[in-house]
Formats: sequence, structure tokens, C-alpha cells
Amino acid sequence: MARGVDRRVIVSVFAVFLPMLMSGCGEPSGPVLIGSYPMDNRDGLLADQEIVDIDTEVSADGGGSLHIYAEDRTLVNLYELSTESVEGNALVARCQVKSESLSGWTTFELWVFPEDGPVRSILRISEDIGRTRDWQEVEVVFPLRDNETSPKKLRLALNLGGRGHLWIDDLQIFSTRIQEQD
Repeated sequence: MARGVDRRVIVSVFAVFLPMLMSGCGEPSGPVLIGSYPMDNRDGLLADQEIVDIDTEVSADGGGSLHIYAEDRTLVNLYELSTESVEGNALVARCQVKSESLSGWTTFELWVFPEDGPVRSILRISEDIGRTRDWQEVEVVFPLRDNETSPKKLRLALNLGGRGHLWIDDLQIFSTRIQEQD
């Protein structure tokens, strides 16, 4: 009888701990956070234009947000980050966005500075941003080339295609693996 109890205990221990051990092996199972910016202060912010400020009154999380007022087409450099390697073949920028009377298109732009090869800009239009919209989560995926998974640095920027107001809050950048398309 004592032997039967010991076997059940051993089986139970394996049933609990084996999946935990296995989950630490191989490819990452999901997105890996490589940059987080609450946007409630100017820490690390590249933009120094007069059209950019921190708005403590309008915020998705109550802590403040980055407010951009554009009169015309405008490029706003947001953040640069250094990373030794990207775990996966894509980067994802996720943030909360609010717009007011915003005309034209809005694109997120990722500049990749690889160890070898030319600097490359990846543009992604965000159709979720425009006109007047309340806070919503926006996610933009930037596929990377093989030589871009060990970049010297990355720079995220925002292009506004026309006049209007845009607020950005809680920006996060993840590395991830996406299914490659033919």
C-alpha cells in the first residue's frame, strides 16, 4: 500500500512540474516586452517640437498622455531603444490613442538600424486613427528581415497626414514571432 501511495505522489509531482519545465524550453511562447513608455512625462521622448506636449488632463490611464497638435503633415519621432536581439521576426507597437478633428492618414514608422546592412524604414498605416475618436487600443505589426533581428537601435515615429489633435498613452513595444507569408 505504501508503495502505491509513493507512485501516485511521483505521478502527481510529474504532472505538475513537467509542463512548467517544458514551458521554459525552445522558442518564446508569446510576445516579449522590450520597451514600455507611460507617456506621462518627457523621459526618453525624442520629439521636441512645440506641437508636442504632455497633457495631464486627457489620459487613458489618468496619469497623462502625449498630445500632438498638427497644422499640416507632421513627423514626430517618439522613442529610440537599443536591444541586443529581437526574439522573433516582428515588432509590435501597442498603445492607447484618442483623436479630435484629425484629417488625413496616420502612420506608425519604425526605423531599424541593423548591425549590417542599410537603415530601413517600415511604414504601417493605422486606419483606426482619424477624425474624432475616443480612447482605443491600437496595435501595429512591423515584420523584420533576417538581418534586422539584432539591431543596433530602433526608432519609433508617428506621421500625421493633416491637421488635428492626437493623444497617445501607454506605448509598449514587443518582439514576437509571426507566421511568415509567401
